Amino acid sequence: MGLRIEQRRGVTVLHITGDLTGGEEAPRLKQEIDRLVAAAKIHLLVDLTEVGLVSSLGIGLLCCCLTRVRRHGGELKLTGASARVRRALEVCRLLDVFEHYDDREEAVRSYDSLPA
Repeated sequence: MGLRIEQRRGVTVLHITGDLTGGEEAPRLKQEIDRLVAAAKIHLLVDLTEVGLVSSLGIGLLCCCLTRVRRHGGELKLTGASARVRRALEVCRLLDVFEHYDDREEAVRSYDSLPA
């Protein structure tokens, strides 16, 4: 799993590439979320455009990250999930838990009404 981070209009975008299986990438993603929360970067957007496969452990990892961010008054949203990834979220009944946007810019704009 690759991870690249950028700031867009007060939103921290985490671009994930490769598979999200909850294996070796789990500690890295959790550490990055903890680092961002400690820096008061609590408006997060996970870009899944380049994720090919997400396992149940990968979904659990996303849930864990969501919980960590919400515990600090923030929000974690998703964008760009392929049909395959969306189906996995749907099967786990998580499309009601995670806000998901097809368009990344629309997802970034969704944070406009939130306090910084």
